[in-house]
Amino acid sequence: MIGNRFKRKAPFEMSRTEERRYEYEKDAYRLFLNRMSDRKPKDLCYLDFMIDLLRKEVKYSSLLEINRGNTKDRFLYPFHRMCDKLIGAKYTKDFQIDLKENNLISAPWDESRYKGMLKWISKQGFQYQRSNHMAYYYEYINIACAYNGVHSLGVGTYFGNGTIKAKSFDTTKIFPYVEANCDLSFSYNEENVLRRMEEKKITMDGYIEQELSRRFYGTDYRLILLYKLCQEKYFMERETEENLASF
Repeated sequence: MIGNRFKRKAPFEMSRTEERRYEYEKDAYRLFLNRMSDRKPKDLCYLDFMIDLLRKEVKYSSLLEINRGNTKDRFLYPFHRMCDKLIGAKYTKDFQIDLKENNLISAPWDESRYKGMLKWISKQGFQYQRSNHMAYYYEYINIACAYNGVHSLGVGTYFGNGTIKAKSFDTTKIFPYVEANCDLSFSYNEENVLRRMEEKKITMDGYIEQELSRRFYGTDYRLILLYKLCQEKYFMERETEENLASF
């Protein structure tokens, strides 16, 4: 399922073409966040609107990624590669995804398979196969990212028919412990993780010390933006709830 196919590249491992794209996306990411941060006071309604537009943009962009040359590993969060003991969450129960109503991100990478699935599903309709169609659903961010069966899932989500089961991940649990960075990586929020380790009586060892310094590259910048904006929205909502509770 997820093996080396989903190994992410750090910037120093990139080809010249990948490096140019990486630099463009870093600039686009920073510009987007700067424009959002310039708007004061913060408007939750507008923030939610931007989040939903990003969901739709990345959904259809992933279906076109086959023409951009980097299709296999961009449209998946790296949380399955992070230490669940440190971030306090892991993938759990199945969640039903409606291909019409939910935002399923799937990036087909082989043109002949893509064409074959397009012909088949346009005539026969999408048919869910549990052993083939696999995805992670990220709660609160409200998107699902496919990691197996991506050609039929891509075409299925385009036509918007059928349902699948996805492993669910409660993203709100990791917002305090996982940071999105301007170099388009994810990393541990070391201060909060260390505090959590103390509370949970988790012993520091060589593995954890090394793990805390890791950065996880390769995720599409719009997925990173989605995480960043949803994280901001979640903290704003929680602060509002706490303020109301104090009265």
